Amino acid sequence: MYKFMIISSLVVIAVFCGVESAKARHMSRGQPSSFIKTSETDAEFYPVDNHDGTVAFMHQTWSVIKDMGEGNVMIASTQAIAFSPFSLEHHGYYPTSSLSWLNDGYRDSFVKKEIDTWYQEKIKGTDYEKAVVPVYLNNPTFTDMKKLGWKSHTDGRISTHTWRVHVIGPGAYPTIVNHAHGSKRAFLLSGSDLAEPKHGWPADHYNGAITRAAIDYRNRLYNNGVLSSWLRSPSEESYAASGLYARDSHVRGYVVWVSIAVVPALVVHLR
Repeated sequence: MYKFMIISSLVVIAVFCGVESAKARHMSRGQPSSFIKTSETDAEFYPVDNHDGTVAFMHQTWSVIKDMGEGNVMIASTQAIAFSPFSLEHHGYYPTSSLSWLNDGYRDSFVKKEIDTWYQEKIKGTDYEKAVVPVYLNNPTFTDMKKLGWKSHTDGRISTHTWRVHVIGPGAYPTIVNHAHGSKRAFLLSGSDLAEPKHGWPADHYNGAITRAAIDYRNRLYNNGVLSSWLRSPSEESYAASGLYARDSHVRGYVVWVSIAVVPALVVHLR
């Protein structure tokens, strides 16, 4: 059942999927570790380019999001691993801890815990991890958002224009390959990872449109029953995070207490 909510400029879709969540966990977190650690040849653990915008990895189909250079590609699963609220605190994207001005919102979220658990259970310490490339996750801190116009954790609001250019625009807060300071991990995509650079970045008229590869990824999710999914970026309002919707070619906002799909992404090296 989908419950539609309209709050300020955000169009919010609440997806209540308890049964689907359990099913997603069972079907989409890859094969059990005992299966992964078999005597298959090393080559069989590496991702394979299907040359159709997808990669075969971990006995699953992944959607190619972007070329990261040097044989590395950003890929995202085409299935949900869970359905979850974004935040630990229902009233805001950023928690109100004593060090909140340094907090990036994502690191203490429910969705990151889902992503991290999935990686620990299905990739960490297995032969699959050999193909995973270390990344650094760029995320705006609470201080960054205050500079853009948020007043507090519970009273944050900036214009859609400001949000699109300075938070989810191309180059704003992308995932970066970083062997020295990054780590091998799964992650939620940021708005910048999906942003279409042909719409004027860094000019002010960037409108939040996503790339063709991102649209194909969104469509593959929809074909697997995922209507809405989280991104790790904040939205315009203090109580919302960014997400993808199956019938929209732009990033949109969802209030943090609704349950929508959690979908892991990786950067991997193609042989």
